[in-house]
Amino acid sequence: MFLLRTALRNILRCKSKSILTIFLCIFLISLLNVYWGNIESNRRQLTDLAEMIPIYCRISNLNGSKVAGLDIPEVTVQNLQSSSHMNNLVFTVRLMAGEGAFSIDDWKEKLNISAIGANSIQGVEGISEEEITLKEGTSLDFLGSSDRSCIVSQSCMDERQWEIGDVVSLNLYYYFHKNEYSLKIEPLDLVPFEIVGSMENVAYDNSGYLPTEIVLPVEAVREIYRSREIPFSADSAFFYLQDPLKLNKFKAEMKEFHLLPQSSSAKDSDKGEALFVKDAVFIGAADRLRQGMDTLLRFLPMVLAIVIFVGYISSYLLVYNRKKDFSIMRSIGFRHKEVFLIFLLEQLLLALCGSLIQSIFSIVFIMHNGSVLFVVNLGFFLCFMAGVAIAVWRIGRSNLMEALSQND
Repeated sequence: MFLLRTALRNILRCKSKSILTIFLCIFLISLLNVYWGNIESNRRQLTDLAEMIPIYCRISNLNGSKVAGLDIPEVTVQNLQSSSHMNNLVFTVRLMAGEGAFSIDDWKEKLNISAIGANSIQGVEGISEEEITLKEGTSLDFLGSSDRSCIVSQSCMDERQWEIGDVVSLNLYYYFHKNEYSLKIEPLDLVPFEIVGSMENVAYDNSGYLPTEIVLPVEAVREIYRSREIPFSADSAFFYLQDPLKLNKFKAEMKEFHLLPQSSSAKDSDKGEALFVKDAVFIGAADRLRQGMDTLLRFLPMVLAIVIFVGYISSYLLVYNRKKDFSIMRSIGFRHKEVFLIFLLEQLLLALCGSLIQSIFSIVFIMHNGSVLFVVNLGFFLCFMAGVAIAVWRIGRSNLMEALSQND
């Protein structure tokens, strides 16, 4: 406490020098706020870029000519589902169906309903949520479950006299790719499904399949495949990248999943083995922000060195004329360490005062980012006080008798 009281008395005794030091600290911290604020602004923009420019990814065949009607193995679907990089993974499987039991010989007459298994309505092209009427208490989230429920087009319901709430027996047939170019259809199972919603229209798309009349939860369909010991394959899959800033890690993981980049020179096929990543716009914007941030960060060592140098020069010049004070305190019994701490405390209190004034001004009139203020003030104190410590230490090493003999 004695050292602190002595430092305060010295500050009051040298008012003009103290005020000058406070204003110097305010000026330095203001410059550092502008500098670090620009770095943080670039960092925030880079983070916000992920939401402003989402990266869309889709499974396709190798030459990129097909994104639906593919043969995507279940292992690929499982890998995508297990990945931490996925956001809103949507995948589908195409089916054909007929009402009730019938023999395979009658499939041309009875197999007349086009169906799709999907885990989200986004996977069904040509239909929107606004065109769907659901049973009370039901939401479209059921598509992400394994519930044996379905949505049926209104025209199909009118034709077959079905109503929402009915349980209908669907004789499902599945598509399978006999080879890269040949698509076959085989019986899957006779399964009851409850109608929990209706679509205003059938869902048309450009896949080459018949317009979709029934939408089933894809997980319910996968369970049927497993129960029949039939290998499951999806016909389309797309998603958004969870964190675009981890794009390189994501691409490395996709290579581990044996997903290849598209190649226009590849031959046409139905195999879903390529991944299209729409990342050009994001990469361009992110690179510009990173370049700006890297340029600013390259100057960081120089900026910190300047703060140390300013702390040293200002303290040396302001305290130099007080060499006699050092010597007087030494001559009356103060140890060198105590004198050093007193003068160091003076500069610390003045720097703290300047920091407090500038921070209040920034919070009220300029910005409200507490993390920027904390980092700037911490960096300023460490560097400025390092310069002060060097200056005070050098002055304290001056000759005792020579300093006492000097006139004011």
